[in-house]
Amino acid sequence: YSAERTALPETGKPSQKSASGDRLSEIRIDSGRLLRGGAVIQFNAGLELKDGAFTRQSPFSMDASFRNANLEELQNLAGTRLPIRGTLQGSCRVSGTIQDPHGEGNIVLTSGEAYGESFERLTAQLTLQSGGLLSAQQIRLQKGKGVLQGEAAAGMQTQQVRFSLT
Repeated sequence: YSAERTALPETGKPSQKSASGDRLSEIRIDSGRLLRGGAVIQFNAGLELKDGAFTRQSPFSMDASFRNANLEELQNLAGTRLPIRGTLQGSCRVSGTIQDPHGEGNIVLTSGEAYGESFERLTAQLTLQSGGLLSAQQIRLQKGKGVLQGEAAAGMQTQQVRFSLT
């Protein structure tokens, strides 16, 4: 992915010192846009630096929308490797820390394949709760004339999965 904008706008906030004496500063990206082929990701993001570094406890926030994104390429960027492919559209809002993120979003995956099984369309409302619980509500998977609906949840730390599909 390449960045369309290269300059970071000033936040207007001088760096501050925390109670422990650490220097705190903030980086903000407003109206960011990443392009690759036909994929477009638009976002606003902010993160707090402690002594000039981003740590697992550093607060961050991000709002993003994406369209025509190749799921395999996004997984490569995120460092994940799930056997799921397709073209992704959607939006999300995520905040917290790397150690404890939370957020919500919605996705539409078209021309997809999961675990070797192809499908036309998958839609879902996603929620990431503190503690690493990822839940999907209003799941709808379409293949030909067949439709699978339901909900699912996965503990990112516990690796437990729960689902109810009809």
